[in-house]
Amino acid sequence: MVEAVGDVDLLTAAGLLDVLQRELDQGVRVLVLDLDGVRFLAACGITTLLETDRAAQRSGADFRLVGGCRLVRRPLELLGITAGMPLHRDVASALAEPVRTRRRKPQPAAGSPSRWSGTWRPSPWC
Repeated sequence: MVEAVGDVDLLTAAGLLDVLQRELDQGVRVLVLDLDGVRFLAACGITTLLETDRAAQRSGADFRLVGGCRLVRRPLELLGITAGMPLHRDVASALAEPVRTRRRKPQPAAGSPSRWSGTWRPSPWC
């Protein structure tokens, strides 16, 4: 479990992504990010959540979000992110949810051209 505190913005999003990626690299089956201590979630922070969810899918892990104040929850809800990454009310409920079985997504062959799949791509600026 990772607990985020303060602002997740241009100055802190990369550090949070590193911490979350290290957890996934350790082979966790369920990665919980507690947002209760976050006061502000910038676009780069939202990108971090999406990148972490993709990395979790590739590794076969579940990525779960907990709480967050209205200033954090509302943008996630408006963007439809909570449909794929539901927000749990507390860490206990996030951990109690059964583990979803995810198959690893196949990785494209090296040098294969990128194709638009209709999915959102993160900005290179974040």
